[in-house]
Amino acid sequence: MTFIRCPENKKQYPITRCVACPRFPCKRVGKAELSEIMASDRVVRQASFKERRVTMYIFRKKGTLIEAPASFDPDDPDLEMLEDVDEVLVISKVLVKQVRLVVKPKEAAASEPEQKRAKKR
Repeated sequence: MTFIRCPENKKQYPITRCVACPRFPCKRVGKAELSEIMASDRVVRQASFKERRVTMYIFRKKGTLIEAPASFDPDDPDLEMLEDVDEVLVISKVLVKQVRLVVKPKEAAASEPEQKRAKKR
């Protein structure tokens, strides 16, 4: 296990403890340290979706979806442009997947060594 000197607390901690810090990832955590954190059995990945607000128009033409050209104006639509269009879809919110690293709860981390011992027997 690698130890790292925390610039905030001025102490040396195990690298896996950095995940609990509100300033993670800081300037001390490089690519090598980050890959070690990801490989650690004390860290769990949690996936969630982050909401991003956009306004986007998509045309549905004969079952295919096509992004509307930049010249499309929803307040004053060009009827020649919309001649082959079946539907105009308005998208105002996009969900983007976001992965967070979280330290395992103490109960789960404490029970794992017991489970490993039971498997070896």
